[in-house]
Amino acid sequence: MQKIKPIIKNIKRYKNNAYYKARFLYTKYIETIPIDEDMVLFESFMGNNFFGTPFYIFMEIYNNPKYKNLKPIIAIGHKKREWLDDFLKFHNVNNVTIVERNSKEYCKALACAKYVINNVTFPTYFVRRKGQVYWNTWHGTPLKALGRKIHNHPGDIGNVQRNFIHATHLSYANEYTFNHVREDYMLNNLYKGKYILGGYPANDIFFSKSKEKQVREQLGLENKKVVVYMPTWRDKKQGKKHNKQIYFIMHALYEFEKNLDDNTVVLVKLHHLGESMIYFEDFKKIKPFPNMYETYEILNIANILITDYSSVMFDFLNKDRPIFSYTYDKQEYMNGRSMYFDIEKLPLYQTNNIYDLCNKINTTNGSKVYSELKNEMCLYDNNLSTKLMCNYVFLNKTSSNIKIIPASNYYNNKKNILIFAGTLMKNGITTAVKSLLSNIDLDKYNYYIAFFQKAGNKHIDFINELNPKINYIPIYGKKNLRLIDALCQYFYFRNNIETKFILKRLDHIFQMEAYRLFNDYKFDVAIHFSGYERKIIHLLPKCSNKTVINTHSDLIKEKQMRNNVHMLSIKFAYNNYDRIGVVNNIIKENILTNMHYVKTDKIVLMHNLNDISGIRMRSKLPVIFDEGTECNVSLEKLNNILKSNALKIINIARFSVEKGLDRLIEAFKKFNIENPNSYLIIIGGHGNLYQDILSKANEINNIVIIKSMKNPMPILKKCDLFVLSSFYEGLPMTIMEALILNKPVISTDIPSVRKFLGEGYGFLVDNSEEGILQGLLDYKNGKLNSLKKFDAEKFNEQALQEFYDIIEK
Repeated sequence: MQKIKPIIKNIKRYKNNAYYKARFLYTKYIETIPIDEDMVLFESFMGNNFFGTPFYIFMEIYNNPKYKNLKPIIAIGHKKREWLDDFLKFHNVNNVTIVERNSKEYCKALACAKYVINNVTFPTYFVRRKGQVYWNTWHGTPLKALGRKIHNHPGDIGNVQRNFIHATHLSYANEYTFNHVREDYMLNNLYKGKYILGGYPANDIFFSKSKEKQVREQLGLENKKVVVYMPTWRDKKQGKKHNKQIYFIMHALYEFEKNLDDNTVVLVKLHHLGESMIYFEDFKKIKPFPNMYETYEILNIANILITDYSSVMFDFLNKDRPIFSYTYDKQEYMNGRSMYFDIEKLPLYQTNNIYDLCNKINTTNGSKVYSELKNEMCLYDNNLSTKLMCNYVFLNKTSSNIKIIPASNYYNNKKNILIFAGTLMKNGITTAVKSLLSNIDLDKYNYYIAFFQKAGNKHIDFINELNPKINYIPIYGKKNLRLIDALCQYFYFRNNIETKFILKRLDHIFQMEAYRLFNDYKFDVAIHFSGYERKIIHLLPKCSNKTVINTHSDLIKEKQMRNNVHMLSIKFAYNNYDRIGVVNNIIKENILTNMHYVKTDKIVLMHNLNDISGIRMRSKLPVIFDEGTECNVSLEKLNNILKSNALKIINIARFSVEKGLDRLIEAFKKFNIENPNSYLIIIGGHGNLYQDILSKANEINNIVIIKSMKNPMPILKKCDLFVLSSFYEGLPMTIMEALILNKPVISTDIPSVRKFLGEGYGFLVDNSEEGILQGLLDYKNGKLNSLKKFDAEKFNEQALQEFYDIIEK
C-alpha cells in the first residue's frame, strides 16, 4: 500500500489541479497535433487581463485585411472570462476564440499555434516547438532590477529566463531595457533568436490625438484636468503591509478630494486587491479606471501622471506632460530591493508630502518635456511601432525604423560549460564548488551554474556571491510527461525496475526535459559536480556534447548507510557519460572493483580545489552567528572558550551517520575525564542526526554543537586539533582547510584519506571509537609532532590542470 500512495496522490492531483493536468495534456498535444500555420495565440500578464502590447498587436491583426488569413485566439484566466467577453465587445471585436488558461483548449492552442505572443511568460510546461514563432514583447522599461540583480529570490528568474531562451523574437523600446534583459538574464551566449528594437506597440496610442479626444468624450471629460494615479502594488514580500499601503492610498484620495480644484478628476489604477478595499462611491473627483478600456487608452488622456516606482512613467514620457512621483514610503520600499538607478536622480517632481502634491497638481498646467530621459527611453517609440513590428514578425518585412539584431552578435565563441552544483547546502560539495569557481580562469570559458529553483531561493548567499562573470540557470518547473511516462518514471526511480521499454521512455522524458529547459541549445561540456541527483544524471547527456560526473565518496557505502544513491542512475551515468571524475585513486579502485561494466579509461582524477586565500582571509574575521545558526552555547561563551588556554578539538561535518560524530563524542567524553580543560567543537550544516548529536553532547558541558554557520574558519583557526571521525570519505575539504590553517589532523584510517595523510600531512588512527580516543591521548602526550607541511598551492595547480584537461581532452 505504501508504494502506491504516490500514484494515488498524483491521480487526485490530475483530477483536481488544472495546472498539474495541463502538463500532461500539453505534452500529449505537442507530440500528436501538427502546427496550424494560421493560428495566433495571445496572452497578457499570465491571463490576468488582456492589456499591454499583446492587445495592440491583436487589434492590428484583427483590423488589418492583410492578416485576414490569421486566426487569433486569446488566453485568459478563468475568473476573467466574462470580463474579456465584455471588453472585446466594447472594442468592436466579435467571433474571436477565447481559451481559459490551463484548460484543454488552451493547451491545444499553445501546442499548435504557429505564432504565440506574450508580454510576460507562458507556463513552465511550455516549449516552443520547431516551426513555432514565439514573440515575447516584455511589458515595460524597468526601474526595479531584473534577472540576476534580483537578490532576494534568485531561483525565481528561472521561468522568465527559460521563456526568453525559447523565444524567436524579443522586442524592446530602448537599448536600456534591451541591455539589462540580455545581460541580467544571462542570454548572451545562450539565446538563438533575434532582438527587435522598435518601440512598444502599446505606446503607439500616445501619438493619437483623435483617440485621446474620443476617449475623453466617451467619459465626459472633454474640459477636465485629468490626473492619473498609478501607485505600485507592494508585492508578496510586504505581507501584512498591504493594509498600510491602503491606508496611505486612502489618505491620498481623501486629500485629493478635499484639496484639488473642482475641474480636476483623478482616475486611479490599483491592483485588484487594493481596488476591492476602496469605496469610490465616497468621492466625486476620484474615480477608478473604467475597466472596459485598456490601461494606456486611459493614460493617453492624462494631463498629469502620478506614480511612485512604476515603469509606466517611462512610457508616459511620450506625452510630454508632467510626471509626479509620490514616494511616501521610499526608504521602506527600497529596503531589500535592487534598483537600476536612484529614483531621486530622475528629473521628475518628487515628494512624500500629500499636501505639497495637491498644491503642485493645482498649479501645474500645460506640457512638460523631459528631453534627455525621453531620448534614452523612448527613442524608437512612434505611431507605427505595431504595424512595423507585425510586418516583420508575420510577413518578414523589415523597416529602417526598427532594428533587427541577431543574438549571435553577442556570442564570444568560447566554450559554454554547465556545472550542476547540487543542493547548495553548507557541505563539502558546496565548498568544493565555491573553491573551484574561485580558482578557474573566468575568461577562458563561459560558465553556467545550474541548480534547482528551491535550492537557489534557500541558499541565496551562494548565488549572490557568484562572480558577475559566472552565469546561472535555475531549474524551474517540472518535467513534461504523458501518463505512461509518469508510470515509467515511478517504476524506475522508486522501484528500481529497468526494462527496455522503461529505458526508452526515460530517454524520451529527459530529451523533452532538456528541450523544455534549454530549447535545442547544447552546452559544450556539462559537469554533474555533486554526482548524486538522479534526474540530473539523466538530463545532462541530452543538453551537452560532453558529459562529466564527479564521484566524491564511496557510493556503495553511501547506499548502504544513507540510502541516498540511486544505483540504476549511477550505472546509467558510468555507462553513458564521457568522463567519471574521482577525487582520489581509491575511489577509482572501488568503482572498478564493484562495477565491472565501467571502462577504465573513462575514470580520471579530478581533485577538488581549495580557496586558499579565501580560507586564510575568512579565518581572520570575527566569529559570528548567522541568522539561521543554532548553538548550544552563547556567542560570548564560545568566544571565551576560543580565547582560553584549553585544548580545543574540532570537527566540521554534516550531522549524518557516516561522519561518526557519535563515536567522536563518546571518545571525547572519556578523554575529558582525564583532561577536563578540553573542549570538543562540532560544526555541521545539516543532517538528520542533529538532534541526537545535540542530546549526546549536552550530557557534559565541554562539547559545543553549532548548526549552520556560513564561516567556520575563525573557529577552526583558534582550535588546536582537527579530528575526522568518519566511517568512510572521499577526500574531505575540511582536512584541506585545517592543513591550510596549519592545524594538525587526526583521521580514522579510511582508504581514501590514508593515502593522502600517509604522505606525512596528518595522523591515522584505528577506524573505531577506541582508535579516536587513542589518537586524542597520543596528541595530548606529544607523540604526534612530526608533520609534513601541506603545499596547498602545488596541490591546487595540479587540480586546476585536471579540471582543464577534463574539458579539453
